[in-house]
Amino acid sequence: RSVAVAVKLSDASWRDFLMGFFDYAKRKTHWDIRVVQSADELQRAVSGCQGVVTGIEPDRKTQALLAKSGTPLVAIGSEWKLAKMSHAVCIRNDNEDIGRFCAHYFQTLGKFASAGFVHSHENDDWSEARRRGFLGVFRAIEKSTFIPVAEPGSDKDITALAKWLKSLSKPAAVMAAWDMRAIHVLRACRLARQKVPGQIAV
Repeated sequence: RSVAVAVKLSDASWRDFLMGFFDYAKRKTHWDIRVVQSADELQRAVSGCQGVVTGIEPDRKTQALLAKSGTPLVAIGSEWKLAKMSHAVCIRNDNEDIGRFCAHYFQTLGKFASAGFVHSHENDDWSEARRRGFLGVFRAIEKSTFIPVAEPGSDKDITALAKWLKSLSKPAAVMAAWDMRAIHVLRACRLARQKVPGQIAV
């Protein structure tokens, strides 16, 4: 069977996924796997394949093509409309558990005076689920959430983030919604002259 796999190879997590996917396919299946990295490549691949695995949310044209084809589809980490169709399944992270996992890790490092969560964007459901899981674990310490006031990573955002970090009781355990947001937190720590990990563990 010919299977198209659409992932962003620029992201380390997707490269890890692909290694696991190839390992499984080598041991369990007889698949001819074609890796694609864009909606255009995926459109061309759909007509000649018997299955699609994607971590890229396709544009409307590609979604319509996938819907019409009836090709078995696995959508990873997404809730786009096509994932609700009969020939598609959706695989998502348990984001609340990711937050809990992070909190339990911090608890192995010692005692903290506060715990803070830094959102990706204000209305991201997955980010909110991670916040709930993370802050829900901590008891009897100060808890705080940072919601971006500007485009994440912009100068205005980093300045506001630095001010928020300074306001936390120290030592503080801070979880960022995702990897790039953690880099923003570290930049803000430098701006606020907060020692990492002595004053703020990220």
